[in-house]
Amino acid sequence: MYIDVHTHLAKYDEQLPDALEEIKKNNILTVSVSMDDFLFEKNLRIAETNDLIIPSFGIHPWSATRYSYKLGELVDAIDKSAMIGEIGLDFHFIEDAEQYPHQKKVFEFLLETAKHQNKIINVHSKGAEKEVLEYLKFFGIERAIIHWYSGPMKYVKKFLDLGCCFSIGVELLESNYIRKLLFKIPEDRLLTETDNPGGYEWLKQSQGMPSLIINVVEKIAEIKLISVDEVMNLVQKNFYNLLENDPHIDQSVKNMLSGRLY
Repeated sequence: MYIDVHTHLAKYDEQLPDALEEIKKNNILTVSVSMDDFLFEKNLRIAETNDLIIPSFGIHPWSATRYSYKLGELVDAIDKSAMIGEIGLDFHFIEDAEQYPHQKKVFEFLLETAKHQNKIINVHSKGAEKEVLEYLKFFGIERAIIHWYSGPMKYVKKFLDLGCCFSIGVELLESNYIRKLLFKIPEDRLLTETDNPGGYEWLKQSQGMPSLIINVVEKIAEIKLISVDEVMNLVQKNFYNLLENDPHIDQSVKNMLSGRLY
């Protein structure tokens, strides 16, 4: 079983049927994160068609200005979601500093809610790695997936000290920096992702499809000089350990993971 802890199935249009077929064919357990409430509702509908999909509610920092004054309206969606993500801060792609207070307000609300409900979070930290680290520490977040980290290496151990996992994705196929990052991540904190469909498009101007997770796993195996099966089992075990005692995760998902560990 392959594990993709960060993708955006709701952002596929006419290629959604093909994406779902790839997930089924390649047995990819997929966390489909959301950038806003509209995309979450779409993710919920998509997940009804496939047991391999876990829908996750979040307000992406790029969407924060639309929600900072109506946070109470998000409660119902949060309650429906087994995880919370994609959430975080972005001071890199968002250059307008006037948006940062909105990002922080939304992030604070979602972190407080995640802590109260004891839910896993899926975190975006581009250009705001130090601030995100400080927020996670302040709110006592113990189960966070740090998505597509490309920030300063000096913060990696500090995230690890908080209990965070790191998800390595398609940039590993292109970037020596991400390859160096891979060696900073202990084996028991390593997860995999694609950030489809947009992640690969950002890198290669070609829409990403779910089977790219196979390329990511193969590249990890090549770099770490271990077998593909070893990488798959390692990531499955790590994801299972993250979910094992989580009452919000459906038992069928845990059974899928535990039944394939060896």
